[in-house]
Amino acid sequence: MLSVRGSNGYRIDVESFRSGEVTLTAEKEHFFAEYTVRGRSDELRLEADFGQVGSISVRPRHKSAMRYPAEPVRLQGRIEFRGEEGFTSISLRGTKGAMFRKVRRSCPSSSGARSSASAAANLAARPKKRVTTSVAAAERTANRSVLLLLQSSQPPLVEEDGGGDFLTARMEERREGMRITRGVVFDLPVVTVTASPPGANPFNVGVTAPSPFAGTASYSRAAGSPAAWTGDLTVSLPGVTNLPLTGPGFSAVACGDTEKTNLRETCEGEIEDLTDASLLFPVRL
Repeated sequence: MLSVRGSNGYRIDVESFRSGEVTLTAEKEHFFAEYTVRGRSDELRLEADFGQVGSISVRPRHKSAMRYPAEPVRLQGRIEFRGEEGFTSISLRGTKGAMFRKVRRSCPSSSGARSSASAAANLAARPKKRVTTSVAAAERTANRSVLLLLQSSQPPLVEEDGGGDFLTARMEERREGMRITRGVVFDLPVVTVTASPPGANPFNVGVTAPSPFAGTASYSRAAGSPAAWTGDLTVSLPGVTNLPLTGPGFSAVACGDTEKTNLRETCEGEIEDLTDASLLFPVRL
């Protein structure tokens, strides 16, 4: 893996795999965008064509004959990347960088790229008397998927209590032989949720979130009726502005309760199923 600095505060990592795939990841604070294509990689070179957004053709020049898990290198060749809508870019003709070697890929950092599958796993045991609301909304077509996933508790649930509240939005798409994943992740309870009391019929949830989100969304489900997910909630991700998070193509599930019950477990199972079904690409662990 190579790591260099892009514009607008983004760090750009380039990682190759034995499968022949090469992934370029741009990450900053809560935001990330990941591009994966077929490429060529060995100890002497790294090549990948990302179409209209860029290309990589570099040869690492090691400072010593030793090979370490992480070492500074001199990169000969070029790295070109132009993120959609100019969220970040890089144009290098030979530069200093770093090379990392890993046996297996680690999960993205919780500050910038926690997978939606991992986030869903945080819908775990909670102390009684804490009201926790969980929402998942997803839309999927053959070449694109969008997922919103959140957990909000009163009082707030933090990592030390076993899990932590979160808010994440994720978009995946296939484009001309390339896989693209974009997302934003907040680990703090930044979302504002208003929900009916547990057991209410219908069960209603209202969602408001700060920038890069805009607008609001509403969930409503009555016993024996399909759920309704409406509103004008959008999110701006790296390379995509004002992505709709509601609409006729979305399915949604919401849970609200004060303790672990069979009904809650069933609902959380529905959230995990919706999350898994929304993903176009497998999550590498």
